[in-house]
Amino acid sequence: MLRLVGLFLLCLAVAVFAVQNDRPVRLVFLWLKARGVNLAVLVFAAVLLGAVAVLGLGLPEVARLRRRIAALTEELEWAQGQGVEAAGRPADPPTPGSGS
Repeated sequence: MLRLVGLFLLCLAVAVFAVQNDRPVRLVFLWLKARGVNLAVLVFAAVLLGAVAVLGLGLPEVARLRRRIAALTEELEWAQGQGVEAAGRPADPPTPGSGS
């Protein structure tokens, strides 16, 4: 929930900045030149490109971690089916009346 509040505040700050700076500007980037580009559009484009870059760099790692979690979960379920606890020692037998 704290992340959502932080994200909302960041988006709000960018929106306020963009609205307060809505005059046309001259843009020069490497060999690209443009005149009369709205500063708000540039701000939103920069934020959007930053978000795409973060997602592009972060999603492969998230996918790798999810595959690892799935493999470890499967291994844990197999080990529990074999009567082995996570520490590698045999599990205690179920106590009578415990429902196990």
